Amino acid sequence: CSLLSCSLNAPPLIVEPFANDNWLRHTYPNVITNDLNPIYDTDYNLEAHDFAKEIRRERSDPPEVDLILFDPPWTLNQLKTSYEGIGQHLELWQAQNKWGQCRSDLAHAVKPGGIVMSWGYESHGFGWRRGFKDLEMLIGVQSYQADRYDILCIVEQKVQKTLRPKA
Repeated sequence: CSLLSCSLNAPPLIVEPFANDNWLRHTYPNVITNDLNPIYDTDYNLEAHDFAKEIRRERSDPPEVDLILFDPPWTLNQLKTSYEGIGQHLELWQAQNKWGQCRSDLAHAVKPGGIVMSWGYESHGFGWRRGFKDLEMLIGVQSYQADRYDILCIVEQKVQKTLRPKA
């Protein structure tokens, strides 16, 4: 069995804050999707931080989420393009935060034993401070294009039942 099919309940509740044109919501019955761009057929069209707050409000008491697919824009250029492509302004805090508060809010909604998969060019996952342990790191090598970075996917599992408030 695969990591996900062995680790998740059937059917899992999946949350994807940066869904774009994702096929998952057409394949699995319990997928909550979001994308800032309203051209995509998602459940929400919110800025990721607002979506994370909504998921925390709706799904964290008790935690309900089995899987989060966390695949934000990986670079400032991608982030800028995402916002300006739909007529939005990229604020300074959005460029500096790198999704920290978004991760914190989403972490509250993940069940103990739930999984988070984070993609990007760096190995920032949700981390032990948010109650997660590393399970594995997958590396997508883009060998067909010499000027491309490898893509990393950090797979983590929630092991801590309650999250301590930040001091």
